Amino acid sequence: MLKAPYVYQDLEDLDENDKPIKKLQPPEWEDDVSKAKRFYTEVIKPLHKGNDPNFHAFGLDELRGAKSTSLNRYFDDKNHPKVFIFTPRPRADETSPTRDIPQNEGRWAYGKEITDLNAELDGIFGYKAPITIVDYYPIMTPLDWPDNDNEEAVSEYQSDKPGSQVSGKILIQYKPAPDCRGQASYRVWFEGALHEEKSWDPLAWRDGYQQIIPPLNNQKRDNGTSCKISSSSSSSSATASSTSVSSSPTTTPITTPTPIPTMVPASPESCYNSQKRGCYKAVDPATAYSKSDDFCNKHMSINGFKDWLGIQFAWNDFSNSTSYNWKVSWKPGCVAGQDSTEINVGQPIPMFSCEDAMRLVIEKCNNGFHGGTALAGCLMYSFSAVNMGDDVSCSSPFV
Repeated sequence: MLKAPYVYQDLEDLDENDKPIKKLQPPEWEDDVSKAKRFYTEVIKPLHKGNDPNFHAFGLDELRGAKSTSLNRYFDDKNHPKVFIFTPRPRADETSPTRDIPQNEGRWAYGKEITDLNAELDGIFGYKAPITIVDYYPIMTPLDWPDNDNEEAVSEYQSDKPGSQVSGKILIQYKPAPDCRGQASYRVWFEGALHEEKSWDPLAWRDGYQQIIPPLNNQKRDNGTSCKISSSSSSSSATASSTSVSSSPTTTPITTPTPIPTMVPASPESCYNSQKRGCYKAVDPATAYSKSDDFCNKHMSINGFKDWLGIQFAWNDFSNSTSYNWKVSWKPGCVAGQDSTEINVGQPIPMFSCEDAMRLVIEKCNNGFHGGTALAGCLMYSFSAVNMGDDVSCSSPFV
């Protein structure tokens, strides 16, 4: 759409009282070729190099990898970047009495553009950055709203200029470590609901970098003091050993409970043997990653527990006769940490998510993206892609 519909007064068409008649100017649409070209120029291309010195000065090519110039490489793979795409759903019909109520969940108003954007980002990050696509329902005025004929009022209502509604809003919060022994953290909110939060040890987050501690009542980090990084600084990765905490050299150490088991990377033993069974099919990696992220987003609030049978989900690509399958279950005999008997599917261990587990399986199992199983804490994450043909031996994807 080049121009949205709007109401105007036709000065040459008067009513019986000699007043201009109000008329609706229909929307102006652009052809598919022009639309695709504009999308590439205004969205895809700036991902690489930026396009506005005041708003979008740099692109990802300048902030990661070998193409990075003098800028900090914030989006290098070792920093575990994540991508969030926030996109509107289709609006309800203008005449619908429930048009102002959120609906059309899981649908995108700009499906092709979002698919192209997802593919471009996967190419930039080499399929190593989890991509979360979140759809939201655009604000619409109620059908019986008294000012529906006032174009300016409708525009102001739907754009939410006062910022009184959470619809269509995303908030990312970052909190630096409070001191040289504390942890930095971030939180991501979608439409007023907490989507994700993580904490980490900044001293071991990036080798050679110092954590700046903000001074009291001053959020300007540059004015703070830096923590010294010694050769004895510990890593932030989880271990299966107990730790001790003491407030002074004379205080008796307090031993914390043994944390949940650490993630065991996918190995040849936990990868499906594509030569042994003819069921597995070579699949499009972009689809495998994207659908895995969808699975994790849908089940991220679920907690697993001892003897839990788990959850299983399948998505069928009928055009390629391929069934994509995901499963999360409790490892038989596994015992969680003493302070918790449940493990969250979306975040099984610190700094490692469901998306990370699925991508680990897909990447580490060198079997044509057929899949396998990875362990994170007591949860087993499995992915496979099997033939949808008549072979009944392919009906059980996780063997």
